[in-house]
Amino acid sequence: MDSMAVFLRKRASGKLVLVLFMATMAVYLAMLLYTLPAVERFAPGKALFDLSPA
Repeated sequence: MDSMAVFLRKRASGKLVLVLFMATMAVYLAMLLYTLPAVERFAPGKALFDLSPA
């Protein structure tokens, strides 16, 4: 487990965190704007899963 922590500390940078955050938000946006409305069309009136980012 310590070797994994050392590995992550060596490669962690603000730029990498920003890139990964942007990729995560792009996936979240796609789910929020495309996938969720498509699922809601197949299940009208049903409560679907929560997609809040917090």
